[in-house]
Amino acid sequence: MKQKKIYNSLHFFIIFIVFLFTTALANTPSKVLILPFNIHSDKDLSFLQQGIKDMLSTRLAYENKVVLFSNEDVLKIIEEIKDNISDQVALASGEKLGADYVIFGSLTVLGDSHSTDAQCMAVQQKKAMVTFNQTGSNLGDVISHIDGFAHQINETVFGRAPAVTKPSQPVAAKQPSESYRQHPDTLLEKEIGGYSQTPYEGQAPADKVSYFAWKSRSFKTRIAGIAVGDVDGDGNNETVFISKNTVHIYRYVNKKFLKIGEIEGKGDIPYIGVDVADINRNGNAEIFVTQLVRVSNQLNSFVLEWDGTNFTKIIDQSNWFYRVIDVPLRGGKLLLGQKHRRDNIFSNAGVFEMAYKNGQYEPIQRQALPKNINIYDFTYGDVLNDRREMIVAFSPSDYVRILESNGNEEWKSVDKYGGSRTYFDKAFKGSPSTEEQERIYMKQRIHLVDIDNDGKTEMVVVKNKDATGRTFSRVRLYNSGNIECLVWDVIAMRLKWRTHTISGYISDYVVEDLNNDGKKELVFSAASGGGFIPGKEKSYIATWEVKTKQE
Repeated sequence: MKQKKIYNSLHFFIIFIVFLFTTALANTPSKVLILPFNIHSDKDLSFLQQGIKDMLSTRLAYENKVVLFSNEDVLKIIEEIKDNISDQVALASGEKLGADYVIFGSLTVLGDSHSTDAQCMAVQQKKAMVTFNQTGSNLGDVISHIDGFAHQINETVFGRAPAVTKPSQPVAAKQPSESYRQHPDTLLEKEIGGYSQTPYEGQAPADKVSYFAWKSRSFKTRIAGIAVGDVDGDGNNETVFISKNTVHIYRYVNKKFLKIGEIEGKGDIPYIGVDVADINRNGNAEIFVTQLVRVSNQLNSFVLEWDGTNFTKIIDQSNWFYRVIDVPLRGGKLLLGQKHRRDNIFSNAGVFEMAYKNGQYEPIQRQALPKNINIYDFTYGDVLNDRREMIVAFSPSDYVRILESNGNEEWKSVDKYGGSRTYFDKAFKGSPSTEEQERIYMKQRIHLVDIDNDGKTEMVVVKNKDATGRTFSRVRLYNSGNIECLVWDVIAMRLKWRTHTISGYISDYVVEDLNNDGKKELVFSAASGGGFIPGKEKSYIATWEVKTKQE
């Protein structure tokens, strides 16, 4: 009986100690480290780092529950960080300071388009508690994004409603000014309001290559293709782009992007490609538009040319796919064509160089290409920088290959590139039903050009990111992308530089002189919304000009 009393007392004592220990743990505030967000932008937006930190601080701090490290502690830890803050760097910083949670992220901005990416990680478990990603059409959306991120942390990590934001006086930055004494929301709104769309000089993410960037205004449509050339014979280049069934012609003049003309098509038949080149050698570059009638699965391509007053059709209802490629080893731009086959799209129709004869564009030479390469899969060039013309082509699975004309493979990329939303439906033999059609996605361009004037041919190629990982044969959901510049390095292509990651979908790109300054730059169109992606369709055009050492 006595032993039983001792046992019960000991059991109660253990329970009491455990209760005290767990109560103490429950009353121990969570220590949160907020690291400065990485800022990728065409303009100096470093002020946002302090603004974002202050906004998160006011929304997460909770007396005796959540405490934040001081600015002094954060400054000491970031002085040791030389690169952008990654998951590993963030966790290491949290462990060093004894934090329970670490918060970090990035803000990527190009013009009005931006993306907020952020994480809250549990340091000891090395586990992401909250992962956040939102895109916006203007920098003012940053405030709502940070609000949403803080709300998710408060609910998921701390199990409470978001803190009520009250005006505060955050600690000043290293160089204090009157503006930094304002509430972070007000500060952000004021700074964001002054954001401009003028050309900007910065550094690319890879190899710290300097560049100039420019962005047009937004267009309330999805740009499907883009080309640049002198279409009116005045000595200045125009930018030609296509939306669903409209050809738009603009010119860059005195830092303004002005509309020169607009040719709207009839009906609801989409344009799938546009190219510009003076193939008939009359001084005005023709505009080649490939148009696909999906209902009847046939082409209705046409060619526009300036007649001194208007842009008129010199070719109509053509059954050819058109594509212009620039091949210096062959003297410049070539017009390629491939006949359309209703039963099998490209089939064995062959790809031909086209020439203007007797008022028509006629095939003059069939191209010696490996089997199953169509007009949109490839380009030619001295990609190995040994004065040999090689074929650079996409594989069916979107890997880039360097090939000889007999099909021998010199190199194949490890990563997938390209990524297009333009497609063709090919019916299986004896099965005309739409549900039994194979969907073939059109490939993006590949450019072989000495874009930075260093005497070497580079490969410029887009890499759009599909949210589904391109696992579905009939669906593409591209939500971001960038353009990479690669160069041959003895045994393989290596990354030379790449653009910032663009929110949305890079629909087309060329390397031409858009702003008529005598130097070619990377010109690309980016689109968002429409298709399977919710939201209104919108697009913009941007340029990326790599600075040479002499500039």
